[in-house]
Amino acid sequence: MAAVAVAVVLWLWLWCWLLWLLWLWLLWLLLLASVAAVAVAAVAVAAAAGNARNVVAADETTDAIECTSIMAAEPAGGGKIWRGSIYKLVWQELAVYCACYTALHSTTQHYTASLSHRWRGSIYKLVWQELTVYCACYTAVALVYRFALTEAQKRIFEGIVLHIDQYINLIPMAFVLGFYVSIIMTRWWDQYITIPWPDSLAVFVSSNVHGQNDTARVMRRTLMRYVNLSFVITMSMISPRVKKRFPTMQHLVESGLLTEQELMIFEILNAKTANPKYWLPLVWAGAIVTKARKQGRIRDDFAQKTIMDELNNFRKGCRLLLSYDYVSVPLVYTQVVTLAVYTFFISTIVGRQFLDPSRGIKGHKVDMYVPWFTILQFFFYMGWLKVAESLINPFGEDDDDFETNSLVDRNVQVSYLIVDEMHEDHPELIKDMYFEEVVPAALPYTVASEQYRANQAINHGSTAELKVPEPLQEIMEPIIEEKSHSVVETLIGGLVQEKYKEVTVKVERKASQPDAQSVSSRRSSGASGIATPGRRRKSFFARVADKMSSPKLSRVPSASGSIRTIRSLKSAKSLTRQHDRLAEQVGEGEVLERR
Repeated sequence: MAAVAVAVVLWLWLWCWLLWLLWLWLLWLLLLASVAAVAVAAVAVAAAAGNARNVVAADETTDAIECTSIMAAEPAGGGKIWRGSIYKLVWQELAVYCACYTALHSTTQHYTASLSHRWRGSIYKLVWQELTVYCACYTAVALVYRFALTEAQKRIFEGIVLHIDQYINLIPMAFVLGFYVSIIMTRWWDQYITIPWPDSLAVFVSSNVHGQNDTARVMRRTLMRYVNLSFVITMSMISPRVKKRFPTMQHLVESGLLTEQELMIFEILNAKTANPKYWLPLVWAGAIVTKARKQGRIRDDFAQKTIMDELNNFRKGCRLLLSYDYVSVPLVYTQVVTLAVYTFFISTIVGRQFLDPSRGIKGHKVDMYVPWFTILQFFFYMGWLKVAESLINPFGEDDDDFETNSLVDRNVQVSYLIVDEMHEDHPELIKDMYFEEVVPAALPYTVASEQYRANQAINHGSTAELKVPEPLQEIMEPIIEEKSHSVVETLIGGLVQEKYKEVTVKVERKASQPDAQSVSSRRSSGASGIATPGRRRKSFFARVADKMSSPKLSRVPSASGSIRTIRSLKSAKSLTRQHDRLAEQVGEGEVLERR
C-alpha cells in the first residue's frame, strides 16, 4: 500500500508539473498570437489610412538604426496631438513588430520576454512550491469527486461546491493585499534611503582637515575608519549577510577596521552595559575632530561644526536602521493577510471544482478539467503575498535584498580614496572648450540619441501657451470700499448727531479759552525776551473733539435713514444716555486739566 501511495503521489505531482509547463507555453503562444493579430490589424489600418511611412533600408548593417527611426517617425500632420499620445505608443510598438522584428530579436530579446525567462529573484521561484501543492490538492479532490464518490455523495459534494463558490468572493482579497503591499513597499524604500553613506563626510574631512604629513593622513583615515566601523557594527546587527562575514569583534580586528586596543575598550564597556555600541567609534571620531581643531588643522569653528553635524547625521542613520529592525510591521496585520490568502485558496480547492455537466447546474455546462483562471488567480495573489514577505526585511538573504556586503566594501574604498588619495588634489585648471562661447548652444548628440533632439522641452510652466485677449489685458482702477469709522456712521443717525454737535461746540469753546497759568507763562516769557509759540497745544479732549468733527465722522446718515437703522426707540434712548455721559466726562476732563 505504501508503494502504491507513493506512486500515486508522484504521478499527481508529475501531472501538475506538466500542467504548469503547458500553461506557460499556452500563455506564451497566446501572447504571440495576440501580438501577431494586432500587428496584422495595424498594417491593414495603416494601409487604408495612408498614415504610415515607407521605410527604405539604406544598408543591411543598420537594421537596428532603421528600427529606431521607425519608432521615432510620426505620421504627417500629427502635430502636438500625436506627440506623447497613446496612438504614438501603440503605433511605435506595432512598427517594431512589423518592420524590424527579426532585426531586434537577432541581437537581443524583447524586454518582457527576457524578464519572463529569469529565475533568480522571479515570481516563479517564490510561488512554485505553493502552486505545486495547490495543483496536487485540487487534482486529488477532483479525482475523488469523479471516481470515488457515489451518486448520493456527489449530490452532497455539489451542494458544498455551490455554497462555497457563492460566498468565496466576499473576502476582499484585492483590498487586503493591496493595502498590505503598499505599507511594505513604502517601508522597504524608506529603509533604503535611511542607509547612511560616508561620501559627504569624507568630502568634508578632505576639504577641512588640512595637512600632508603622516599625522594629518592618520587623522583623516582614522576618522573614516571609525565611520565605516560604526556602519559595519550596525549592519552586523540587522543583516545576516554581514553577520556571517563578521560574526565576532575579533573578525573586525582581522579585517583592519578595529585595533586590539580599541577592542579592549569595547570589552570593558560591554562589561558595564549590554546596550549596542555602534555609536562608540563616532564618539572617537568626534574627539579626533576636536583635537584637529585645537592643533589648527581645522581652520575655523564653522568647519568643525560642519564635520560634527555630518557625524551626527551618520549616527542618526544607523539609529534609524536599528529602529526599523526593532519595530517591524505588526504581526497581527501580517497574520490577517496571510490567513485571508490561504483561507481563500483552500476554499477554492473545493469551490472551484468543475461539476458534472449532465446535471445541468447553472455555471457548470462545460467540464474544463483544469481551472486555468483559478491557477492564474493563485499565481497573482500568492505572488503578491510572497513579494510582500520577501520585502519585509530588505537586509535579509533573499535574491532581491540589499547587497550589504558589497556596500561595506564600497564605503571603505571610497572613503579612503577621498580623504587620502584625492586630498587637496585636482586636475590642472584649463579653459573649457566653451570658454569663448560662454554658453554652449547644445551638447553634441550621437546617432542613437539623435531622435531625442527634437523632443527637448524647456519647462516654462503650464500657462506658457495661455493667451489673454488684448481687451482683457486693460488695467482697472482699484475699488476702494469705505469702512465704518464709528458707531455713529452705522447705527445712530440724526438723533444722536445733534448731541455730538453740542458736545463738540462745548469742548471747542472751552479749549479756546486760555487758562491763567498759560497767560502768566506767556507774560513771563515775553518779559524775558524769549520768543513763544503763537498757539498753545490742544488738550487731549480737544483733539478728540477735532476727530469727532472730522469730515469722515460728519457723514452721518439722515434722520430717515437712522429710523430705518434703529430697530427700536429703546436702543436709541440708550445710545443718547451714553453720549450724555460722554459730554459730562469731557467737562470733568477740562476741569482736571486746568487744575
